Amino acid sequence: LPLKGAEKTVANSIASEVEKLRFKNETLQNQLSKIEHSNQSFRRNIKQIRGEKNRLQHAPKVKSGFLSRMGDEITSPMKSVSSMLKLLVESKLPDEPAEVVEIATRSHQMMSSNIENVLDFSKLDAGLLKLFMADFDIEVLIRELVKELEPHADSKELSMEWHIHDRVPESCYGDRQRIHQILYNLAGNAIRFTKEGTIGVYVDMIYEKGRQFIRYTVTDTGIGIPKPAQEAVFESLDPHSKLTTSSFAGRLRLIVSKQLTELMGGEMGLSSEVGKGSRFWFTIRYQNPRGL
Repeated sequence: LPLKGAEKTVANSIASEVEKLRFKNETLQNQLSKIEHSNQSFRRNIKQIRGEKNRLQHAPKVKSGFLSRMGDEITSPMKSVSSMLKLLVESKLPDEPAEVVEIATRSHQMMSSNIENVLDFSKLDAGLLKLFMADFDIEVLIRELVKELEPHADSKELSMEWHIHDRVPESCYGDRQRIHQILYNLAGNAIRFTKEGTIGVYVDMIYEKGRQFIRYTVTDTGIGIPKPAQEAVFESLDPHSKLTTSSFAGRLRLIVSKQLTELMGGEMGLSSEVGKGSRFWFTIRYQNPRGL
């Protein structure tokens, strides 16, 4: 039956509302579809970010592992070269060849030290460097250190002196290799940046807050470090800096030495005056030997 006027008006109104609702529903569905698409993109981005975060977190360890393996490949032949040079030194060569062997030995020692610092810098950065604790004789350590460094000092006509205070115990418990490395780095820098005078290595016992510490000190009569630059010598290296190769290697030795000191629970500091020289020191908490 045909609709009457009033009924037709109501029907048209309902149809119009239904159409509006249908249109709103389609619009809502489109918006929901876009939101879901955005959510999927967001989830993908989050997944990528997490993946990148994990990659970055593991990057130092991967780098350290690679350098460690490469370090083994490098240090093995380096040890062979060291043994050969030692045999040549002990073979009592004539003066001229002996001088060449001495220069080669000094260069080899410095290169070995630089390689060790680069490898350790990477391990420290990744938190992978481990300490190897054992009893050791402090005087033997210092005597061996000075014996290693004297040829370097002699080549520049520098004198070396050392002294261990009477209150320092004969032996202690610690990582002998790392303490030797720190002293070699500091004294090596002192020789490198000193033109004339004396390089000193001193050991003392100090007491702070009821605890005993061994304080190792290296002094020189070199060029000194300006006051504004003293605060920066232990800071991270900028790969884009304009430091010379020599200065860059020197800074790396200081940074590695400070980080090694802190890894052993100690502190490192310096005092210096331009034109008069520098004094670098570090402390390591004294531990009684376990059975030496």
